[in-house]
Amino acid sequence: MPSTTFHMRVVTTTPEQVVTIEPIDVMTCNDEGLITSTRRVLEPGRCRHHTSEVNCA
Repeated sequence: MPSTTFHMRVVTTTPEQVVTIEPIDVMTCNDEGLITSTRRVLEPGRCRHHTSEVNCA
């Protein structure tokens, strides 16, 4: 079955800190191109906590 991956960056800001995570979604598709399953991969090194002064843009 064909598969594809999707990388994203999620940034959450609170008054105390900025949390950035970068998961990778792995999707399996059927022959018609419809998604039949998904799996999210998050490696420990892809999650960071920052002080609120950090600009993650």
